[in-house]
Amino acid sequence: MPDSLERHIGQELLLPYILVDDLSPIEYARLIEQLPVRGPLQVYSSSVRSYPYGSAAAHVLGYVGANDELPASALEGEDLRTFHIKGTIGRDGLEKQYDDQLQGQTGGIIYRVDPAGFKIDPPLYRQKPEQGQNLMTSLDIDLQLAAGRAMGSNVGGVVALDIASGRSSPCAASPTTTSGELSPRMSTATFQRINEEGGWFNPRRQGLYPPGSTFKIITSCRLRLPGPSRPPRCSPAKATTWWASTSSPATTAPPMAKWTCARPSRSAATCTIIRSDWRPASTPLPPRLAASTSIGPPASSYLPRPPA
Repeated sequence: MPDSLERHIGQELLLPYILVDDLSPIEYARLIEQLPVRGPLQVYSSSVRSYPYGSAAAHVLGYVGANDELPASALEGEDLRTFHIKGTIGRDGLEKQYDDQLQGQTGGIIYRVDPAGFKIDPPLYRQKPEQGQNLMTSLDIDLQLAAGRAMGSNVGGVVALDIASGRSSPCAASPTTTSGELSPRMSTATFQRINEEGGWFNPRRQGLYPPGSTFKIITSCRLRLPGPSRPPRCSPAKATTWWASTSSPATTAPPMAKWTCARPSRSAATCTIIRSDWRPASTPLPPRLAASTSIGPPASSYLPRPPA
């Protein structure tokens, strides 16, 4: 005899014993046709999450897990032997972050039962469940699927942002998980497989990467903007050379001037700054970029270069 069955007989004899807790739709249909209405075997149903697009946006959506003891303080009958109210709770991603909105209100019915386990009408208490709210995201499923196919077996992440609103669509990563495998319960084999593949790690949110050369786009855009020509602050310890932008019409790239700290001092305020070696501008600025003055802080238009 299984330990769970032995414990049930000894402690919860009047309550039903769960034989199978995860019937497929076909198994459920076959079973419900053959069971008598008032037979000893009864079927209880509950709602579960469905993920029709498989692993698409799995890291973003997250997953829900079984919660066998949801709060039921509003229900009467605390002095009676009853079922634990079961449900699901967000474990990761949007499912966890917005669990309060998605959860809704738990409902239930309390019946009296006879020694054979049959329910006695009318019920002692009934509370209707309330459906949770919907959550609208900016994710585009077509772009999401395309990003997943493009990633293939490569390791990394893909994020596309709408520059006008800052909304994200899509957000893909590889390796990843499949939310349907984790809900309502996750097997040990599934956990070990995902752990070995590295699917728990979300590179877009948990990865730490230096900006590298991609940040040069920001500094280059600021350097090409027109603005006042101001000598940069030099190091009081040694002679330093900068290439800095000078003011020019908004339709052309600013010329470059070479600034040299010729006489270092202990105080940067008393250094002698010499401007020389002009570089004329020849590349016109794009109209949108030329009209913009919000790329980078005003004082960051100086790019230090090592002395010749």
